[in-house]
Amino acid sequence: MIKNIFEKLNKSPTSCIFYPIKSEKKILIYLNKICEKILGKKFNLQNEKDLNLLSQKELEILLEKFANKYQKNLRLIFQPIVKNYLSNIFIKKDFTKFRVGIQVKYKWPKSHSKLRNKIKITKNGLMQENTFFPNFYYPTRMHQDLSNNGFRGSCILIFYFQTSRISKKTSNLNFYKFKNKIGILPYSNKYNYGNEIIDKSFKNNLIIPKKLNHKYLCIMDPFAAHASSLESRLPRIAFNIKIQPTNYKFILKNFNKFEKKNKKLSDKIKIENFYNELNIISKKNNRFNFEAATLAKILGEKKKCKEHLNKLFKFRPTEKNYEDFIIGAFLKKTAMMIKNKDRKIIKKKIPIVKFSCAHNLLNTIKVKMNYLNA
Repeated sequence: MIKNIFEKLNKSPTSCIFYPIKSEKKILIYLNKICEKILGKKFNLQNEKDLNLLSQKELEILLEKFANKYQKNLRLIFQPIVKNYLSNIFIKKDFTKFRVGIQVKYKWPKSHSKLRNKIKITKNGLMQENTFFPNFYYPTRMHQDLSNNGFRGSCILIFYFQTSRISKKTSNLNFYKFKNKIGILPYSNKYNYGNEIIDKSFKNNLIIPKKLNHKYLCIMDPFAAHASSLESRLPRIAFNIKIQPTNYKFILKNFNKFEKKNKKLSDKIKIENFYNELNIISKKNNRFNFEAATLAKILGEKKKCKEHLNKLFKFRPTEKNYEDFIIGAFLKKTAMMIKNKDRKIIKKKIPIVKFSCAHNLLNTIKVKMNYLNA
């Protein structure tokens, strides 16, 4: 199954793949019934009239109820789908413990399409486009999700199911089409977003995949560069699931053999052997250069660490770019969360935060360390 997903993602120019959903009609019926319970009226997620009549308050109620009261219902709907694609790849807890998010876009005036304002950060650490309007009154800025997921790893998968129909009136999901290998596009914090892609040469090269509709499940990885259409005259509703694996044993063809061979070896040798395996794999699948860079840093191989990251970057990186990725891999922080004090740590000792990329790699080969020499 790893070949069926990660190899296909590696070959996909948009870093996303589509699978037909056999039970899409049943899923829509079930979701419509929940929406009707929440709203107290007849409602069809595929009906333009019903969507157009949604008020801001009703949309906020849908968000709140799906996030809390009906979260269990959503998991029951999507669990068989996730299990079908991941049960032969990830360990059980990685594909069974998840939350289902609801992704909505409302209607907005043309002035909201410019995206030249700086993002505001609330006391709770949440991003706000504007203090007067909810975020669903604005298009999604172009970005990649590796940073947004705290740099937890290149194998993060996002399942996206669009319930409303694709229309020129809605703010649809758009993807960047890579010319060759997947990688990290030049990003900026100019508008306080952390990893926003603002270069017009990339923003003007976005496409809406033909299969992005309610009949297909879209699976994307953290390298998929995406944004939403700038204009919106009709609300759009979709659901997504983020799967963040905590164990990498699925990467190796025969992990049990590798584990048995390395059982009595020192921690350092175990890490070196795991790095050598990842180094080989990364030559065929560019994504794994991120994990190889993380292990190289653990081993104190600064030059090798940068060499692997250079293979990911689609631009000439600064020292700050290198720091973003290494700090993120150890501290599980987004680019926006990284502070100057974190950048000072990288020159001394880097703590390893639980469920960070570094932690998950060491946990895979059963190596426990509280901190490492930089």
